[in-house]
Amino acid sequence: MATKEAPENFICPHCQKGIEAAEIVAAAASLMGKKGVKKGITSEKKAKSSAENGKKGGRPKKTTVPPESTI
Repeated sequence: MATKEAPENFICPHCQKGIEAAEIVAAAASLMGKKGVKKGITSEKKAKSSAENGKKGGRPKKTTVPPESTI
C-alpha cells in the first residue's frame, strides 16, 4: 500500500484558495474543545457528589507550612 504525503497547503473546494495545515489543525482543535471532548463525561454519581461538596464550601484551601529557621 503506497502512502501519500500530505501537501503543505490544502485547497478550499469552495473558493480555491490555499489553506495551511496549521489552520486546519487549529480549527479542528477548536471544534473538539467546544464539544468538550477532552473534559470527558461526568457520571451522575460524581456530579451529585460535587454538588454536595459545593454546598459544604467546596474544596479546602491549600495551606502552606512556613519553613523552619535554623540558627
